Amino acid sequence: MVAARGLLAVLFEARFVEANFLLAPQLLSDWLKFLTWVLLFLLTAQARVGQYVAVQAVSALVLAVLLALLLPTYGLLGAPLAQAARYGLLLAWCLWFFRRELSH
Repeated sequence: MVAARGLLAVLFEARFVEANFLLAPQLLSDWLKFLTWVLLFLLTAQARVGQYVAVQAVSALVLAVLLALLLPTYGLLGAPLAQAARYGLLLAWCLWFFRRELSH
C-alpha cells in the first residue's frame, strides 16, 4: 500500500493518506463501472432506452441493498465494496445479456 499512499499524497492533501484503505476497492469499482458502461451503451445505440433506464433503476436498488448490508459490518469501507459488488454483478449480467453480440 506504499504506492497508494504515494498516489494519495500526490493527488490530494497529505491528510487523505489515512484513506488509503479505500483506494483499492474504489479503483476496482471504477474499472468495473467503465467496462459496464461500454456494454450498456449498446442498449442506447440499439435505441432500447427503456431497458437502459430499467437496468439503471435495478442497479440503484441493488446498490441500496448492498449498502444496507455492508455498511453496518464494514463501516466506511462498505461503501466502495458495495459499489464494486454492484458493478461486478452488473458487468456479469451485461456479459450474459450481450453474449451474442460479444461472440461475433
